[in-house]
Amino acid sequence: MATTPSTAPPVRSSTAPRERLARISSHVDGKAASSSSDSANRSSSGSSSSSTGSSLAGRRALQHLKWNGWGFKDTRLRLNAASGLIELTGNRYLFSGHVLPDIRKFGEEDGGMTFDRRLNTDTPVQVPQPTVNKPFVAAIREQLPALAVDHGSNDNERRSSDAEDAAVAEAESPPPRLSFDIDERLFHSHGHTLQELWVLKTSSGPLQRTVDAVLYPSCHADVEKAVAAATAHNVALIPFGGGTSVTCALLPPAEESRMVVSVDLTTMARVLWVDRENGVVCVEAGARGAALEEELGRYGLTLGHEPDSWEFSTVGGWVATRCSGMKKNTYGNIEDLLVDVTCVTPTGTFTLRNPPPSPPPTDTPAPAAPLTGQWPRISSGPDWREVILGSEGTLGVVTQAVLRVRPKPRVQHFTSLIFPDFDSGVGCLKELADRQIWPTSIRLMDNRQFRFGLSLKPTSGGLARQAKEALAKFYLLRVRGFDPYRLVAATVLLEGDEGHVKYVGGATREIARRWGAVEAGEEAGRLGYFLTFMIAYIRDFCFEYGFFAESFETAVPWSRISACREAVEAQIRADCARLGVRGEPFVTCRISQIYDQGVCMYFYFGFNFIRLPEGVDAMAVYSEVEDRARQAILWAGGSVSHHHGVGKIRRQYLAPTVSGTGLRMLRAVKTAVDPNNTFANGALDPDSSAS
Repeated sequence: MATTPSTAPPVRSSTAPRERLARISSHVDGKAASSSSDSANRSSSGSSSSSTGSSLAGRRALQHLKWNGWGFKDTRLRLNAASGLIELTGNRYLFSGHVLPDIRKFGEEDGGMTFDRRLNTDTPVQVPQPTVNKPFVAAIREQLPALAVDHGSNDNERRSSDAEDAAVAEAESPPPRLSFDIDERLFHSHGHTLQELWVLKTSSGPLQRTVDAVLYPSCHADVEKAVAAATAHNVALIPFGGGTSVTCALLPPAEESRMVVSVDLTTMARVLWVDRENGVVCVEAGARGAALEEELGRYGLTLGHEPDSWEFSTVGGWVATRCSGMKKNTYGNIEDLLVDVTCVTPTGTFTLRNPPPSPPPTDTPAPAAPLTGQWPRISSGPDWREVILGSEGTLGVVTQAVLRVRPKPRVQHFTSLIFPDFDSGVGCLKELADRQIWPTSIRLMDNRQFRFGLSLKPTSGGLARQAKEALAKFYLLRVRGFDPYRLVAATVLLEGDEGHVKYVGGATREIARRWGAVEAGEEAGRLGYFLTFMIAYIRDFCFEYGFFAESFETAVPWSRISACREAVEAQIRADCARLGVRGEPFVTCRISQIYDQGVCMYFYFGFNFIRLPEGVDAMAVYSEVEDRARQAILWAGGSVSHHHGVGKIRRQYLAPTVSGTGLRMLRAVKTAVDPNNTFANGALDPDSSAS
């Protein structure tokens, strides 16, 4: 197997058997300090508001997450050596604790996987020595005292194991809020692209660069002090939320010679206030999606924003990447939900919530709290929130967001539809958009992805269920004449009050029937959503057996769906054959979002990398196939990204997408708010030195 060369000097290995992230829990679970006056209870004329001091950080404490793969430590797909069958461990998901009897057969027959040898993916990773800027460390100690957060006894235990590190000794035992711990540095130095995980899982040489320290602010004021200190002492900062980036945005640039500090926002995860009357909440940027939804549920409210990474990604990350969610048809994308954003930059803090002009007219009673920043719409020049949306950590640190919320839906209903072929399914989706019939979510899977989803089902329970499934199969294939290798499926989710769900569901079924669809019921709909949260776990399992599997997405107009699908699949197959991949690559796609003008398309592809010819660099092959697939998307009329963002992995395609003028505008904003490139993750700009 090929390795990734690196010239970075290693110091120590970070060993997998250690409880790598237990130390981080002392930061995550620590008692948060009061953030600012924004966290006070709000009440104003005509406004019913409340606040909560409860922290959302501890709900998904980082000690439960894998350091070199996706998700929870207790959840993985595992091949049972005795039975030869694959099972899902843990108890968090729909089929956790169950045997999945069909997935191995599908992997062997449709993916070309082999299961005779499992790779060791838990080997030590070499981490380079940290670069330490002592004036910055001194400033942090002075301005962000360690007592602001109670870390308990874990901190002394954590530091004592690193006492031999020369850099830490030179820094005179930095405070717990600024950690030089090797495991914490490693965890904060990568996202979840296959390129990053390749190095972590195979130990193919030392990492070229890691962050040198991790900072844990507890409030907005802490971030302002930290950014000021970094700017004054020429230290580079990289904001960190859920760590779910798939664009290499969290990977420190290899050429960066300054001290690089990761700013972990997960210690800022509170709902600061709730304004029921105006339908908005103010949330700190480190709040994770699932925990935030749970907290809002206590108020009878929902945000309704559910990206695939919902369990782990954060509000700040959603804003920074211009994120989209599975339920956008009902609740909107993040740009539709964002009312106001607070972002700390090297030249000041951006927010719409500024004090109104004073003094007020004598006959106008002053509100109990300023309400600027909560307007339903504004016409005040360009929408400056859009400058922060999608900025990908290159301009500053998002610390807070005011978001639109709605009453929690009274009804949630899943269903599914089977179409005779992909074009019929697309025709149905297009008619739904034309007639403005918007299920909360509707996603169309091609045939291969549909069959893959079915392979995840556990052993059928009971003769009655088996008989029902056999009858449904007979009806589809024999009565309706569907080809089992052409039929496709759509999963549907409906949310709202009973009347709305009934109307939208009925209209959706009526349109689907005109396109030849057969309703397949609630269970298949739920299975489709289960598959969403399993994809990254499946990718990691495939890696263990020498199979690369990854996804990428794009937005395309309705008129270019077929061309884009055909171009991408043909390009992947041609490049795999050219580069020595043995056997047919696995290629599949789905439509995950629909709009008036087009759709979001997700592609999944994979191939067996342990069967590559001797001496071939497996990751180089994968990277070339992935990059040329993106070129095929652009050639066929697709976008650089629909919601993952650009980062460093796709930045070479930004200029032709936004034009040279657009790139100059981007650089002008960067120069204005971050003239010294303090926020130096290298995302977006294809020439990061231009920053």
